Amino acid sequence: MQLWKVLESYRDICELGWDVDIAIQTSTYELSPNSEYGWQLQQSLYCNRIQQNMNISFQAFGPIGFGLNSQHRQIVKENIDAYDYFIYSEEDMLFTPHHLSAYLYQEEKLRDLFPSYWINYTIGYLR
Repeated sequence: MQLWKVLESYRDICELGWDVDIAIQTSTYELSPNSEYGWQLQQSLYCNRIQQNMNISFQAFGPIGFGLNSQHRQIVKENIDAYDYFIYSEEDMLFTPHHLSAYLYQEEKLRDLFPSYWINYTIGYLR
C-alpha cells in the first residue's frame, strides 16, 4: 500500500467532519515540505469541507531503524490535550472512515456496559 492511499483515507475523515492534522515521521531527509514529493503530498490533502489543505508536518530522524516506530509517542505527549483521538499508522496500514466509525461505536458500547470504569480498557486494531 502506498502512503498516498493512507493519506487519502485521512482526507476522507476530514470530509466527514473531523479536523485532521497529520504528522509524517520518516527516516529519510529526502521527504520534507520543500521536497517535490512532500509538496505533492501536501497538495493531495485538500479537504473540500474546510476549503483548504489539511495540516501536515514532516519530521526526519535519519537512519534510526526500528526506533522510528516509537517516535510518535512524543507528539502524543506534547499534544495530549489538543486532540480527541490519535491514530498511529504506517504507510502500509489503512485506517478508513469505516474503521473510525466502528471504533467510536464500540467505544460507546463499552461506555454503556461499564459506565464507571470503561476508561480502563482500550479498543484497538491489530494487523
